Amino acid sequence: YCIPAPSNCSLDDRIDNVTFGTTLNNNSSCSANGYANYTTTVAATDIIAGGSNPMRVTVGPGGTENVGVWIDYDRSGSFETSEFTLLGSGNGVTIVGSVVVPASAPLGQTRMRVRARFSTAVTGTTACTTYTFGETEDYLVNLVPCVQGVISTQPANKSVTCFGNTTFSMAATGSLLTYKWEYRTSATGPWLFVTNGGVYSGATTNTLTITGAPGTMSGYQYRVLVDGACTATEFSNAATLTVTPLTATINT
Repeated sequence: YCIPAPSNCSLDDRIDNVTFGTTLNNNSSCSANGYANYTTTVAATDIIAGGSNPMRVTVGPGGTENVGVWIDYDRSGSFETSEFTLLGSGNGVTIVGSVVVPASAPLGQTRMRVRARFSTAVTGTTACTTYTFGETEDYLVNLVPCVQGVISTQPANKSVTCFGNTTFSMAATGSLLTYKWEYRTSATGPWLFVTNGGVYSGATTNTLTITGAPGTMSGYQYRVLVDGACTATEFSNAATLTVTPLTATINT
């Protein structure tokens, strides 16, 4: 693998953190000559072959930093244009994107390069190009098979006193799963997506929280849609919310 020529890594033009896969969450400061090799000091993180793997890179505040990622899928010892992902750009922020790993990529460990470049575009051909201002970090990643999602625990019916709190929870296994809760106002009504706000929170997690449920929500039903890197949409069973009225206690 080529080692980039020295570049100026200041408190501004740098990579502060890389978060990727199941375990990689590496904080760093400016490295010598703008290059850091973490392949021997940071454990390889698992990423999903055939999946869109979320990635977060925090950059310095000195101006617009452009961030690109290369993964040597064919293990040729070089970073090619076909192995490049443009993650995004920002100024002193965390850049959030995804790296789509080909399903045909060989499983096992290989090398990844993350580069931040000040004020100039990062392209697939610049894995080894000299950057005047910026930083380069190398890591190991471990490509693992995509696992189809399976719902292991269904949401259960809940009963709560008027304006009380409750949760609907479920559990599932699989690769890069996402969750979307739906509700309907009766057992025959149309399904609608839950959005965070009002009485709802956790609408895109495996646990939906309801805070201060009014009596008008009694009879509402809830289910969750589960998607994954290699999972067609799965629907959980419907669970019903019962809201019981407050009972007055009178002391004479």
